[in-house]
Amino acid sequence: MRRDEQARFPLIEVQYSPNMDFWKHSTETFGVQLGLIQNLYIRCLNSIYYHAPRVKKEDESAYIGYTQAWIECILQHHSGVEESLVNPFVRQRFELCQNPNLDYNFLHIMKTLRAYLTDVNQGTSPYDGMKIRELAETLGDDLVEHLHDNQQMPALCPARLAECDTRDVETLFAKLEAYSREHVSIAFGFVLAINHHDRDMYPTWPPMPKPVRWFAENVAFWWHRDYWKFAPYDRKGEPQVYVGKDIDTIKPDSSR
Repeated sequence: MRRDEQARFPLIEVQYSPNMDFWKHSTETFGVQLGLIQNLYIRCLNSIYYHAPRVKKEDESAYIGYTQAWIECILQHHSGVEESLVNPFVRQRFELCQNPNLDYNFLHIMKTLRAYLTDVNQGTSPYDGMKIRELAETLGDDLVEHLHDNQQMPALCPARLAECDTRDVETLFAKLEAYSREHVSIAFGFVLAINHHDRDMYPTWPPMPKPVRWFAENVAFWWHRDYWKFAPYDRKGEPQVYVGKDIDTIKPDSSR
C-alpha cells in the first residue's frame, strides 16, 4: 500500500506531554486538545480518500455511512465549536485574520459530496469511487489548510490565552464542555474519537470517563459496526486494515 495515498493530508503537530491534565480545560492544554480533535477528522478524511476507489460492492453502503458520519462531525465542529464559540471569543480579544473563502470552499464541496452520497444510497446515481476521491481531495485541501490555520492561531497559544480575563476563559471552557455533552453524538463523535486516535503516541487523551469509554467501545460501536471497518484503528485502538479491491488491476469503465 502506498503511503502517499494513505496519508494524503498532513496531520497537525501538537505539543503533547503525557503529564498534561486533560480532565479539566486549561490554557495549557486547550490548543493541544483542539489539535488532537482536528487530527481525528484528518485521519478520517485520509481513510475516505484512500478507500474510495477500493470499496467492494457489498461494502458501498457502509462506506457511504462512514463518510456521511464524518461530514456531520465536521459540520458540527465547524458551526458549533469554531463559529459559535471559539472564533467569537478570539475576535473579541485579538485581531483575527482569516480568509473567508476557505470556509466557503470546503463547505460548498462537502455539501456536493453529501448530496451525491445520498443519491447513491437512494439508487439514483451509481457508486463512483474516483468521483468521491476527487471531491474528497478538492474539499480536503481547503479543509485541512483551514484546520492547520486554526491550530496556528497565535491567540490560542497558552501565553496569549493567559492574557485574557480568567473568568472569560473559564466561561468559554464551560460552554465548550456543555456543547460537547449536549451535541456530540455517542454513535458517531465518541466512536470516531476511539478509532481514529493514535493511543500509542497520545495515551492520556481523550479524557473519557471509564463508563463512557466502555459504552463507546462495547455498545455504541456496534450500532454502526459496518462503518468502522474503514477506520485506521479498531474499537480497542489497534491498527486495522480494510482489504478492498486492488485498483491497480481494475480496468476503467468505459460506460461512464
